[in-house]
Amino acid sequence: MTGFRWRPEERATAPLSRAEFATLQPVERAELHRAAQDSRRQFITTLLQIPATIAVLGGLLLTAQGLAQTAKSVRPPVRSC
Repeated sequence: MTGFRWRPEERATAPLSRAEFATLQPVERAELHRAAQDSRRQFITTLLQIPATIAVLGGLLLTAQGLAQTAKSVRPPVRSC
């Protein structure tokens, strides 16, 4: 899985008109199609990572609270002098 990579040389441009799209070679059309699919795939991946991250952080919070409660309930052994 790849992370977010900002590429300043690949800026968004206005969509092609039907006439402009019709003038493209099949290889160029396929490249545009692959780029659109990759963009959608990256967007969906990001949307799925958000709830997963929230779940992991919630689990860490619950674990920390459980450890704190355990530490409060356990008494240190009494030393006799």
